[in-house]
Amino acid sequence: MLHEGCSLTIPIKQIRYGSLATKHITHINLSMDRNAAFSLNGRIDTKKNFGNSGNKNQNRDMRAKLLRDKYEFQKERFFKIKKSDDKISQRSYESLLALSAATNEWETYDMVFHEMTLSDFEIESGTYTSILKECYSTGNGAAALKVLESMQSSSSTIKPDQEHFRLSILALCRNNKTEKGSWKQALRLIHLAAAAIENGEINGDPVRADAYNEIIHCMGEDSRWEDALDLLTLMEEGTGFHALPNLATYDRILESLTSNNQIEAATDQVLSMAEGSTIRPTVYSIEIVLSSILRNRGRVDLKRALKLVDKMHECKIAAPTVLYNRIISACAKAKQLEAASDIFYKMKDQNIAPDTVTYNSLISAAANAGRTNAALRIFDLCRKDTGTDIITYTNTIRACAKSKMSKKAIQLLENAKRSNMQMDAFIYTAAIDACAKANKFQDALNLLADMKEMNVQPNEYTYSAVITACGNCGELESVLELLEQMKNKDMKISTITYNAVISALSKAAKKNIKGDTETKTDSQELWKLSLKLLEEMKSNRVWPDLYTYSGVLSCCASGGCYEEALHIIKTMQNGPPRVRPNKIAYTAAISACARAGECSHALKLFVDMKADRIKCDIVTCNTVLSAFTNSGKPDLALAMWNDMCGKGKGEYVTARDNIKPDIVTVTSVIGCLEKFRDQENYEEEIDSIFRDAVEMQILFPKDTMDTQFEIDLSGMSLPVARAAVRYVICKIVEEEKTHDLNLITGIGRSHLNDTALREFVQDILQTDFDPPLKSTLMERAKGVVIVAKETIQDWKNASPVA
Repeated sequence: MLHEGCSLTIPIKQIRYGSLATKHITHINLSMDRNAAFSLNGRIDTKKNFGNSGNKNQNRDMRAKLLRDKYEFQKERFFKIKKSDDKISQRSYESLLALSAATNEWETYDMVFHEMTLSDFEIESGTYTSILKECYSTGNGAAALKVLESMQSSSSTIKPDQEHFRLSILALCRNNKTEKGSWKQALRLIHLAAAAIENGEINGDPVRADAYNEIIHCMGEDSRWEDALDLLTLMEEGTGFHALPNLATYDRILESLTSNNQIEAATDQVLSMAEGSTIRPTVYSIEIVLSSILRNRGRVDLKRALKLVDKMHECKIAAPTVLYNRIISACAKAKQLEAASDIFYKMKDQNIAPDTVTYNSLISAAANAGRTNAALRIFDLCRKDTGTDIITYTNTIRACAKSKMSKKAIQLLENAKRSNMQMDAFIYTAAIDACAKANKFQDALNLLADMKEMNVQPNEYTYSAVITACGNCGELESVLELLEQMKNKDMKISTITYNAVISALSKAAKKNIKGDTETKTDSQELWKLSLKLLEEMKSNRVWPDLYTYSGVLSCCASGGCYEEALHIIKTMQNGPPRVRPNKIAYTAAISACARAGECSHALKLFVDMKADRIKCDIVTCNTVLSAFTNSGKPDLALAMWNDMCGKGKGEYVTARDNIKPDIVTVTSVIGCLEKFRDQENYEEEIDSIFRDAVEMQILFPKDTMDTQFEIDLSGMSLPVARAAVRYVICKIVEEEKTHDLNLITGIGRSHLNDTALREFVQDILQTDFDPPLKSTLMERAKGVVIVAKETIQDWKNASPVA
C-alpha cells in the first residue's frame, strides 16, 4: 500500500537483486516540492525536436500555448455548461481533469474533481487512466506523479494498477530530456509496482515491457549504461513481478551501449542473442551495433564488424544491400580486399543483389590494396551486371595509378567520355595521378588541357597531381607556371598543393647533387624559393604540415643551409604535435649540417632525435658519418663504425638500435679515414674496416665471386677500391696456386668512358706494394686491369707479406 507522507528510498544499484529488493521498501513517498514539480517549463515537450536550440525553444513554447489554449477552451466550455444547468458529461469532467493536470492548474483540478464526486458519475480507474494519458502525451512526469500520489491517499477508493504505473513511468521518461534524471523516479515506480504485485496489492501481470524499455533508453542518454544492464538482468530473472525482456528491450540495450561507445559489450550482447537467446536479433539489432562500429574505423572494430557479418550470415538474417555496402566500404578503407570479397560472396549466397555501389566499394578495396588486376576484373563484372557509373571508372583508374598503368588509366577515361558520362574533376585527377606515378608529365598536361575543353573545372587536387607529375620529371618551370596559374585564377592553394611544389623543388635539388639533370638549377635558388613558399603559406594562413617542413629541410640539405635548417627544426619542436620533427625531418637537417661541415650541430640534432624517442636508422647514421667526414673528424667516424659493428662503447649506436652498416657506411668511414691517411696512420684501421665489411657480406658477397682471382671493383669509390686491392693481394699471398688476377674497374658506355678508377688501380699497384706490381690491360676489355700470375709469383717470392 502507498502511504502519504513517507519517503521512497531504494538505491538504484539494488535493482539487480530482483524481488528481494521489494522487501526493503519501508518508506514510500511520491511527493515533491509543489513549485518545483509542477512548473510548466519543459513539461510538454511531447515530440522530438530538430534544428538548433532556438527552434526547439520556439516549438516548445508553441506547443505550450496550444495546450494552454486547449485548456482554456475546455474550462470555458465546462463552466458554460454548468452555468446553463445542463448536465455535464463524464467525458467533459475527465477531459478538463486531464488538461488541468497537464497544465499544472491544480486548483481547477481539485474543483472539478470535487464536482465530479458530487455528480452522478463515479471516479473510476479509467478516469485516472485518461488523466495520466494526457500527462504522458504532454511529457509532464511531475504531474503524473502527483496524480499517482492522490490515488494512494487514504480517501481514494481507486488504487493504481499496472497501467497507471506504466503511464506515469512513460511520462517521466518522456520528460527526461528537459529534466535530467527523471528516469530515476520512473525506476522507483517500477519497484513500487513490483512490490505491490508481490504483496498481492495488484493482481495480474507486471508492468508492460515498454515502460522498462523507455527507462533503459533514458539510462543510455544519461551515460548510465551499467544501470541499463542491471535492469536487463532483473527482467531476465523471470520472477513474475517484473516484465520479461522483448526484442525492443534488447534493441534499447544495444542503443544504450553503442551511444556510450561500449562497442565490445554491444557486440557480445548481440552475439549472445544470436547464439543462445530465445529472442533472436533482427537486422535492425545488428545494424545498431554495426553502425557504431563502422563509425570508429579501427582495425579491432573492423574485426568485430566482420564477426557480426559472419553471425548474420550463419543465422540467415537478410540485411539490405546498403548495409553490406557500408561494411565493404569499411574494408576498402582498411585495405582488406579479401574481407570485402568474402562479404560480397555472402551477399550472393543469400540472394542479396549487389548494386553499382557494391562494385564501386569492391574496386576501391582492390585499389587501396594495390591489386590492380583484381580491380579490372571487378570492373568487368560490374559492367556486365549492374552497369557502371562515373565512380566505377574513377576507382578503377585509381587502381591503375597504383601500378603506374597510365595508358590503361587514360583508356578508361576515354571510355567514360564515350559512354556520355558526366565527367568531373575526380576522374581526371585520378588519371593525372596515374601519369604522375608513371613519370608521364606530358600526358598529365594534356589531360589538364582536355579538362578545359570538356568544361570541367580543375580543383586543387588536380593541380597538385599535375605539379607532382612535372616535379617527378624535373620539369621545374612547368611546376612554377602551374602554381602561378592557380594564383591568377584566385584559386585556394592548399597545403597539399604547396607540398607538391616544395616536393618538386626538393627532387630538383637532389638531382643537382647527383648531377642527373641536364639543365641544373642553382641549389641556392631552390632552397631560397622553398623558404619563400613556406613564408607565403604562413602569410596566407595556409598552415604547413610535417610534409611541408620536411620538403623545405630537404632543399636546405641540398644547399648546405644549416642555419635555416636549424631554425625550421626549432619551429617544428615548438609547434603542435602534428608538426613535431620525425626521422625524415631530423635526417634532412643533419644532412644540411653535414654538407656545411657543421659536425657539432649535426650531433646535437642526432641527440635531440634520440631524446624524442625517434628510432634512428642506417640512413640517419650515414648522414651523421658524412658530417664527421666533411668536418674532418676521423676518430668520431671510426667510433661510430665500431658502435655499429658491436665493438664500440655505444656512444652513438647501441645493440638495441639494431643498426647494421651498409655500403654507404663503409664508403663514408673509409673515405673519412683516407683523407687523413698521410697525417695519421689509419692504414690498419682501413684494412680492418674492409675485412669487417667482407665478413658481413657488404663487399665481395660469396654468391657474386666466381674466384678470388677475378674481382669487380666497378662502382667503388677510390678509397674503397684502394682498400679492396690491398685486401685481395693479401688474400692471394695465402693461396698456394697462383693465377692471373683480373681487376674489373669498368669502362665504356655504362661508365661514360671514365678511366679514373682504372688508372687509380694501376697506380696503387705501383705505389702501395714493394716491390711494385706491374699490370696490363685486357685487349678486348679496356676496363679490366690484369696482373699476370708470373708477376704475382715473383712478387710473392720477393715479398711474402704485403
